[in-house]
Amino acid sequence: MRIITLILFLLLAATTSSGQVRADERPENFDTFFARFTQDAAFAVSRTQFPLQCWLWQYGMDGKGNDESAPEISVISRAQFVQSPSLAHFMTQNGLRKVRQSMVTDNAVVDIGKEGTGWLVSYHFKLQHGCWFLWRYEDKST
Repeated sequence: MRIITLILFLLLAATTSSGQVRADERPENFDTFFARFTQDAAFAVSRTQFPLQCWLWQYGMDGKGNDESAPEISVISRAQFVQSPSLAHFMTQNGLRKVRQSMVTDNAVVDIGKEGTGWLVSYHFKLQHGCWFLWRYEDKST
């Protein structure tokens, strides 16, 4: 009986620590999640929905001066995402910082940018089964 209990405990611990859906389904704290998401690339992969939506904004005006800005939408595969460094490393390497965070009950958006430049990217997260997942990356840089 002790062995079965130990095995169940270890399986539960492995599932929770690997970033899988939480068994108790109480919503995890977004700030705690995001801190780990930025630091731990493997955790970030486990908490990203693939293929990841990627919106690259293209800005422009038509001949009459009307705004024709729109996103060019593509996807990022798991294989492409895995090759990326952690978000914290990317931010440090490029002088980026979190400039804004907005949240509603089950959605969060974190904007990351570089002061004095047009560099601005948004990470869109949604809460599913008590866990946060990245579902869209949006590059709004000008």
